[in-house]
Amino acid sequence: MRHTSMSATDPLPGSAGRFGRTARVLAIPVAVLVAIGGYTAAPVSADPGVFGSERRTASSESVPMSSFNGSSTSVGPFRVEVEVAYTDSTVTDGMGTHATAPSGMTYYIYRLNVTNEGSSPAIFDSHGTRGHTPDGTSYANDVEAEVTVAWDYFWDEINPGVTVTTHLMFLAPEGTEFSYVEVSGQSDLRPS
Repeated sequence: MRHTSMSATDPLPGSAGRFGRTARVLAIPVAVLVAIGGYTAAPVSADPGVFGSERRTASSESVPMSSFNGSSTSVGPFRVEVEVAYTDSTVTDGMGTHATAPSGMTYYIYRLNVTNEGSSPAIFDSHGTRGHTPDGTSYANDVEAEVTVAWDYFWDEINPGVTVTTHLMFLAPEGTEFSYVEVSGQSDLRPS
């Protein structure tokens, strides 16, 4: 799905003209690196982590993927809502591009509706997203898989009031459960 009301001329929110254009220009090589497989997801740490001065703690309860359905959080100017959370061994863009999880691994997929509630165009960036398990293990999101599914709109600006559908994905061992997802390194997405 491609959202068409994007502007390529406005600077990024909170940045002055030339810096915003520079940031977008630098994002292009990153997208190319990701598209050719220069990035893979792996556990980040066995420690629940420290965010600012607040220590994160994991829940010891079982957390099925479906418990995230309908969950929401705010990330900068965006309202992020989970339409559906599920697992799959293969991800595709529906037009021939796909990625298949290695043996013993699967994709943990969060299909999101992201709404720009701000007053200017902004880019929803999944960089820094982590999935946290009840035992404290942390997994980085699989940007390569996210680009496979959303290659046609991944880094486009989203105009105010516009909602787009996108995905957060993790490649992790089969049977992994996430107690929460830290979206873009900023806000926790917890089961509803």
